[in-house]
Amino acid sequence: MYLYRKIHAVSGIAGLSGLRRIALLSAPLEALFKELSANPKQINSSVLRTAVQSVEFLTSLFEHPAEQTADAITSFDALVVDDEEIARRAVCDALERAELRCLRVSDSQTALSVFSENQFNLLFIDIEMPGELNGLELCLNLRELTMHKRTPVVFLTSLSQFEQNLAIAERGGNDIIAKPFHYTEVAAKALTLLLKSQTEKSNANYLGFVQLGCLLILLRVYF
Repeated sequence: MYLYRKIHAVSGIAGLSGLRRIALLSAPLEALFKELSANPKQINSSVLRTAVQSVEFLTSLFEHPAEQTADAITSFDALVVDDEEIARRAVCDALERAELRCLRVSDSQTALSVFSENQFNLLFIDIEMPGELNGLELCLNLRELTMHKRTPVVFLTSLSQFEQNLAIAERGGNDIIAKPFHYTEVAAKALTLLLKSQTEKSNANYLGFVQLGCLLILLRVYF
């Protein structure tokens, strides 16, 4: 309840202050903590991992408040790859509730075809998927595609296999989440990874601009 109240306050202040990125991430976190406060039995390793990562990233956003007034998300497309229809639908429903677009496919071969023709901002892949390629193998294949070398990947796994697959997931992906899902957990994890990727790109672009400026100054001095 303590964390819920804190995030609730942050969400309200961020909304009133125009801190769009903070407000966007605070919303699903607030809902997640409210659910967990009402039913602590829902807390597991997957939920704790998501909560800690999201809170840590949310805290880091406050270090540069001026940057948080920019549009949080201008375009977002996610792809969910899972042979289970219920799992695919659950992830997409969670993303769509957070006003994020989502496409879903049921097998690795279809996914590879879709990957090669489309750019996505975030991928959810079942690590234990049957077929020619399991989730990890599919991820390693998509990393060979120029457009998806750095696309965030979240592996899906059963709660009973969560700890076992944690180290495996980190070999090719960015994170992992356990079934059955909490809608708010999926939204919080997706937004954390998306905003983190967006922030890293902004920082890289800024660094490139600074380096170009320094180069121009040197050219003027010496030539």
